[in-house]
Amino acid sequence: MRGPGLHYVNLNVLRNFRVGSRRSIQTRLDVQNLFNYAAYSNPNMDPTNTNFGKVVTAVSAAGAMRFISFGVRFAF
Repeated sequence: MRGPGLHYVNLNVLRNFRVGSRRSIQTRLDVQNLFNYAAYSNPNMDPTNTNFGKVVTAVSAAGAMRFISFGVRFAF
């Protein structure tokens, strides 16, 4: 049996702004698991278990959570 696949979509957007002739500001947005899909584990393969063939657990919460980070960088 195959388990459900992983469907993570990550996004990274950045923009550079010039400030004068030699300085610049960079803004950056990083999003991991953009659509916040849950990641389920493989089906139970123990034939003596009542949950045989069922997906009853999810992957660790840290792997399935949406993470958003924003950063600003000033280069001179």
